[in-house]
Amino acid sequence: PLLSVISAITLLASPPAFAEKSHFQSGISAFKEGNFNVACQHFNRAYQSGLRKSSLLYNLGVCHYKTGKYQESKKWFEQLTKVDSLAQVAHYNLGLIAQKEAKPEAANHHFRLSQKGNNSTITTLATRNLDANQKDGGQLPQTGSGSKGFTLLNLTFGYDDNIVDPAATA
Repeated sequence: PLLSVISAITLLASPPAFAEKSHFQSGISAFKEGNFNVACQHFNRAYQSGLRKSSLLYNLGVCHYKTGKYQESKKWFEQLTKVDSLAQVAHYNLGLIAQKEAKPEAANHHFRLSQKGNNSTITTLATRNLDANQKDGGQLPQTGSGSKGFTLLNLTFGYDDNIVDPAATA
């Protein structure tokens, strides 16, 4: 009887962990196929299932950015500003979102904050954006949904698809 109870508890505890991983992996697959709306749905389900890794928050921010849902994207990247290892990239992404929203002061604020980190690629990108904003008299350069900024950001994580695997980061 005790073994049956333990087995039942184990079975009840297993599905959410499987669901988290399954939804996360499905989100990565959908993203790689360019189906960003489906990727967002899977990442949201992984979050609702209890997955709370910063890699999931990053992926949620990216897929919402790719679908043009900037307020939703901003929500996830703002959470990442509190994660020391991802604050620099989070601020850079928040700068890109502010550019999309035509908010030059907010964009420059986040680009300045993203210059302070240890990742030289992000620092260079932030500096370029700030320089371009000054040269254009405060006019923000437009970035596409497949912006070079996001393409280069994925290199900081070692992935060519701009999505982070939960096993790779905390």
